[in-house]
Amino acid sequence: MSENPNPEQETKEKRKRNGRTVEWQFDFAEVGESFKNMLGSLAGDQEVQHDTFVEAIDGAAHAEVEIGFSIGKGFIRALAPTSGNLLDADVYYIGEMEFTVEGDASKYVRLAQQTSKSPLTPIRQGFRAMADSKKLTWQVGLTPNIPLDLSIDGGIGPVEADLSGLTLNDLDVDSGVGTMNVTLPIQTAALHAEIDSGVGQLTVNVPEGAHGELDIKGGVGEVVIYVSRNTALMLTAKSGLGSIDVASGIHRITGGREFIEDSGEWRTEGYELAGNRLRIKYDGGVGSFQIAYHESA
Repeated sequence: MSENPNPEQETKEKRKRNGRTVEWQFDFAEVGESFKNMLGSLAGDQEVQHDTFVEAIDGAAHAEVEIGFSIGKGFIRALAPTSGNLLDADVYYIGEMEFTVEGDASKYVRLAQQTSKSPLTPIRQGFRAMADSKKLTWQVGLTPNIPLDLSIDGGIGPVEADLSGLTLNDLDVDSGVGTMNVTLPIQTAALHAEIDSGVGQLTVNVPEGAHGELDIKGGVGEVVIYVSRNTALMLTAKSGLGSIDVASGIHRITGGREFIEDSGEWRTEGYELAGNRLRIKYDGGVGSFQIAYHESA
């Protein structure tokens, strides 16, 4: 059998079916837009909404604040000291929001996604969230002027919680699903924080001079704690399915690695004599745990 002297012509013939020319082109941009439109249609009447939620301090001396992020990007920061508000939030969301305020001298404030009674609603909200993921953001400002007991639920999506300007008596964090970056405040009083790392990377930035207790429960993902070189620190840790890596100057006192688990106690030199001390307890899940120094340290 002789070879076809014109390979290009043969290729063109193969692309013809029933007298019609088949186009062999694939437009990823169009497919992405089509997929987005499909998700939008599955979402039904679930549309992105926008609201602001504001509560004044109004004479309160203390507040308990709960922030329950849903789907999307979440941000927490300190309001300006001149602001008279306890909470000031700007939220793009799907479904219904819960905004609860109770008390006078000691206030309770909760801002969260409202749970739907219909089993189909969360599914439709999920489709809408995927279709409009870039629009879903929570910008939450909290007062730096009174002490807070703060609870943060990370939901689904990245969270940036810059708490550096706040005064916290107690901090309770569940990082949910997604990356979470928490910056702790610089304050005179000792801080007690309980953090559940959930699924995804958790980063905790501890400023120089911070003291108190961090109780961290590992989930699935990496946990990194940044501290100052001058921090008087004691770590009690159990790795689970992962490793424990600490910066130079943090010395192992007890324990060791057995099979797949590493556990023990680590301390910096002079910990027992320091006035401000930071104690970290870590109970590992699946993923590595690391204590490192700030780059500027």
